[in-house]
Amino acid sequence: MAEALEACFRLGTSKAPHSVEWLSDNRPVDTAKDTRDFGSSLGLRVCTTPSYSPQSNGMAEAFVTTFKRAYVYVNELPSAAHILAQLSAWLGTTTAATRTAG
Repeated sequence: MAEALEACFRLGTSKAPHSVEWLSDNRPVDTAKDTRDFGSSLGLRVCTTPSYSPQSNGMAEAFVTTFKRAYVYVNELPSAAHILAQLSAWLGTTTAATRTAG
């Protein structure tokens, strides 16, 4: 959590500058009191996904399929670093397209 916070905001950041949702699975490590307390101390709203939801599973699978078709399969991806550099632009476009399409 701390590494993700620093990656999103800047090195040395010990608390989110505004409320940020941290979404994770329902694994024991994610739902443990220590994990939730640590996330809260970083300024994160610790949330977990429903344990099983056909609707959300279907939406996630549709997103992954659309994302791969629109971005992954049509771009040259020489390295993991190259992919990571492209992700924010790809996700921003996908989010904007989803809002206008819906």
